[in-house]
Amino acid sequence: MQWEQALRELQLPEERAVGLKEYVVGMMKKDRHHQRGFYNAYHGTSLYSGCGTALAYVRQYKGANNLFRRTLAQWETDCASEGKSRSTAPADAATWSRSHPLAFSFVREPMEHFISGWSEVAFRAQRGGHPQYAVEEGRYAFVNRSRDLQDAAKGFIEDTLLGRLWRTRDKTDAHVFAQIGPLRHVRRVGFIGRLESTDADWLALGQAAGAALPHLAEDRSHPETSASAEPPARVAMARVIRDSLPHRRALCRILSPDYVCLGYRLPSGCDDVLDVWRDAACVGSARKG
Repeated sequence: MQWEQALRELQLPEERAVGLKEYVVGMMKKDRHHQRGFYNAYHGTSLYSGCGTALAYVRQYKGANNLFRRTLAQWETDCASEGKSRSTAPADAATWSRSHPLAFSFVREPMEHFISGWSEVAFRAQRGGHPQYAVEEGRYAFVNRSRDLQDAAKGFIEDTLLGRLWRTRDKTDAHVFAQIGPLRHVRRVGFIGRLESTDADWLALGQAAGAALPHLAEDRSHPETSASAEPPARVAMARVIRDSLPHRRALCRILSPDYVCLGYRLPSGCDDVLDVWRDAACVGSARKG
């Protein structure tokens, strides 16, 4: 089968470095003009201005967007009620906010991000209302394997590997796309935090912006896709990545730009993947650590 050959080529230790670079860079070029490409997905940027400080939040799929937006919206409201929203800004505060914001984003461990995104895809596909899964079954291998979630998870990795995902007309697939994508759309990202250290990095963001940001609002993750709830689809994908070295290595290589630019340590069995990217310049300013 086509996917088996592609998977075999990606997981072979003796694969020439140029093979991986051509594969990933080729996909980057292929989708560079599309907001939903695997390495170029854009989830938007939200602007906030309060207490004399301007922030631009570069949103990430499966990146606790609601948590940050809810907190910053309340911060704006509180600053306005205290009469501090324009204390150090020029008369045209809207123009000032758009020209002087500190752009920031929060990311997470790339494999964990993929697992979380898959959980979202699986939930929406099962729930219905997303016609690309119900009607265009020939496009997605995972759709026809829904009775066995681990088999479906393997099918979804195959779908990712063969480039089926970024042809979708729905934003659901974008939940698993590389996190460097949104960062490529912003000229300069001044701060990149991690969800693994949310509280500490949120405090550091406030210090970088020179603002006393409020405590983060209560997390309201969807119970059907939240990591703490351990939904079956999420558990199945985690097991596949843990138990199947070929699938784990394939994902490591597909996600290698995220690992390089965001500074995360690769999972076991993937240590050689970064060798071909060691001296690569990250896209834009999207480098962490």
